[in-house]
Amino acid sequence: MNLGKRISLIYSAITIFIVVLVGFAFWISSGNYCDYIYYRHLEEKAEFVAMERFERDEMDSASYQKLIERRTNAISTDRCVFINMNDTDAYDQLTLYLNEAQISSLMSDRSVRISRDMGTAQIDDDEMGAGILYADNEGTFVVLIFSHNPYLNELSQFIGWGLLAVVIITSLLLYLISRLYAMRTVNNIADAYQAEMLFIDNASHEISNPLTAIKGECEIALMRQRSEDDYRRTLGKISQETDRIITIMRELIQLSHAEKECASNKTQIAISLLLSGFKTDKVCLDIMDDFTVNVNETLLHIALRNIISNAVKYGNGNIVTITVNRSEVNISDNGIGIPKGEISHIFNPFFRASNTTSHRGHGIGLALAYRILKASGFSVKVKSTPERGTCFTLKYL
Repeated sequence: MNLGKRISLIYSAITIFIVVLVGFAFWISSGNYCDYIYYRHLEEKAEFVAMERFERDEMDSASYQKLIERRTNAISTDRCVFINMNDTDAYDQLTLYLNEAQISSLMSDRSVRISRDMGTAQIDDDEMGAGILYADNEGTFVVLIFSHNPYLNELSQFIGWGLLAVVIITSLLLYLISRLYAMRTVNNIADAYQAEMLFIDNASHEISNPLTAIKGECEIALMRQRSEDDYRRTLGKISQETDRIITIMRELIQLSHAEKECASNKTQIAISLLLSGFKTDKVCLDIMDDFTVNVNETLLHIALRNIISNAVKYGNGNIVTITVNRSEVNISDNGIGIPKGEISHIFNPFFRASNTTSHRGHGIGLALAYRILKASGFSVKVKSTPERGTCFTLKYL
C-alpha cells in the first residue's frame, strides 16, 4: 500500500470516528431532549387534570369549557392516579409508584418526573410519568400521570437511520476526497522523494566512477618509478576524469537552478537566431514561419544544444533536420531511435536508453533541456521508432 493510500485511509478513519462520536452524542442528547419535552407536557397535563377535578365547582362555564379543551388537546396519557396526602396510608400508596428520591423531590419541588429506568412495581419499564403536589380547599393531593412516549422510539429510529446514512455518505465522500488529495499531493510528494533519492544515487554513482579511476591511476603511478611518458599518460587520464567530474557537477548545478534562472534575464529574440548557430554539414535548418520568444537566451541555447547534439550523436551520421513553423520547432533525426517503453523516462536525470551504451554520456543533458524548455514556456513532445529516428516537437505556448 503506497503512502497516499495509507494517509487517505487513516485520515478517513479518524474523521469517520469523530463523525460517529458526534452522531452518537447527538442521538443521546436528542433522546434526552425528547424526554424533557415530554415530561413538561405530562406535568402540564397533570395540572389540567387536577384543576378539572378539584376546581370544577369554583369555575364558571366558560372557564371550565376552556380547561376541558386544553386538557383534551394536551398530550395523551394512559392513566391518572390521585393520592390524598391526608390519608393514613398515603405514603404507602406513593411507594407503589415512586422511590425515596422521587418522593423527596415531589415534597420539596412540588413536582416529580418519573423516569422509565426508576420505576417501581406499579410502573412498566418503558412507562414515563410526572406528578405534582396540588393544594386545594379539600386538602393536599398528589396527582400522578403515566404514559408511554409514542414519539421516542420513532424519533430514535429516524435519527439512528439518518446518522447511519450520514456516516456512510460521509465515509464515501471523505475517502474519495482524501484519495483525490493523496493522488494530487501526497503521491506527488512521495514520487518526488523517490525520484530525488534515485537522483542522488545516480549522481553519486556517476561521480564515484571517475574518482575511482583517478585514485586507481594515482596508486598505479606511485607503485614504482616510471618514465616521463608514463607519467604524462597517467596525468592525461587523470585530467580526462577530472574534466568528466567538472562536466557532471556543472550540469547538476545547471539542473538544480534551471527553473529559477529561466525567470530572470529574459530577452525578446527570434527563434531562428538561436537556431542558426547550430547549422553544420550535419544539421539542416528550415525556417518556414519564424516567431519570437521571451526567454533567458543563454539557458534556452543550452537546452536546444543538448537536444540537437543528442540528435547528431545518435543519428547514425544522417542529417538532422530542424523545422520552424508557427511557434513550433521540430528537431528530427534518422538515427537509432528510442526503444518502446523508454520514451517516458528519457527526461529523468541520469537515465540512458538501453541502446545507447556504446556512446559516452551522463544522462543529464535531456533532463536539463526539458526543465529549461518547460520553464521557458515550451511544451515538449517526443515521437520515436527504433532504427528510424526520433522527432522532438517544441511548441511555444
